[in-house]
Amino acid sequence: MSVFELPENFEKTIENLLQEVGFTFSQPKRLAEAVLKVSDFYIQNPSEQTPWKEKWCQAAQLSYFLPLNFLRAQRVFEQGQQVGFFQKFDELIDFGSGLGAGSLALEKNASGFHFIESSSTAMNLHQKIVQSLWSREIPRTSWGTAAPKPHGKTLAIFSYSLTELSALPLWTENCDSLMVMEPATHQDGRNLLELREKLFKRGFMAWAPCTHQEACPLLHMSKTDWCHDRVHWEMPDWFQQIENHLPIKNSTLTVSYLLMSKRKPHVDFTTAARLTGDQLDEKGKSRQLVCRGPQREFFAWLHRHLKPTETPRGTLVSWPKETEIKPSEIRLTQNLEILSPLLKD
Repeated sequence: MSVFELPENFEKTIENLLQEVGFTFSQPKRLAEAVLKVSDFYIQNPSEQTPWKEKWCQAAQLSYFLPLNFLRAQRVFEQGQQVGFFQKFDELIDFGSGLGAGSLALEKNASGFHFIESSSTAMNLHQKIVQSLWSREIPRTSWGTAAPKPHGKTLAIFSYSLTELSALPLWTENCDSLMVMEPATHQDGRNLLELREKLFKRGFMAWAPCTHQEACPLLHMSKTDWCHDRVHWEMPDWFQQIENHLPIKNSTLTVSYLLMSKRKPHVDFTTAARLTGDQLDEKGKSRQLVCRGPQREFFAWLHRHLKPTETPRGTLVSWPKETEIKPSEIRLTQNLEILSPLLKD
């Protein structure tokens, strides 16, 4: 199981920027109050833009939302790396970039970066974060309010920005690849599954979390399911101090995401599957939702024959060679083997 943590210099970077806006880690309750104020704003004004000019909003974004969304992006980046998605791109366009949580981990994966953000305050903070956290200066890096015309092999990132749009911008038609991250809620998760089908019609192919190019069983065979991943992380002391004053706890994080490209996946998924649910223990057996095609299926362990070893949601596994198949259940006779996909020649 992957356990993520914030980079070594992340805390110092955030601490310095917090001081610029009149906050400090030594006042965790005050920071928590700012976080709650931002959360209330989003709930009461779901279609409004983030109030970046307010100091309390900047403090909440820096100390709370940025680290959590950065860790979620780290998980998506890891899942993409496992299947060879994040190769070298000619350019990366981060739409609604905010403080850069969605693209900070991709410093070495593009020759040029274009950050699209309507708030000059967010842009200014993002620039300072990049200068502090990135190990090199990338000549072709720009911030603005309009996207450049994509050329070459372009990756477009939408990190928690799609909820503000009715559809993807037209310029994404010319992008080679897309990375979309959304909150792991029922509505946002199912909206992402619908987007997946629309992107198929535009010539894109799914790389992750999907292991196939067929209809999504969670969308078509259930009205309640949605696809999301779980992130395990080491919470630093300064974050724990803030969370002590908050009603929501983040011992693990969740994220819904899509990695899609006009390039055909060069990973052999024919003997693979992804666990898309947490393990559910029932009387006499355990079950876990698994994705390998258009059917809604569960791996099942009958306790009288086999005790399951817990495998986290989001894990790629080899398809077991010997199984007993019942309606919607694949009954296992041996425990699952975690898969590191081999790229095709």
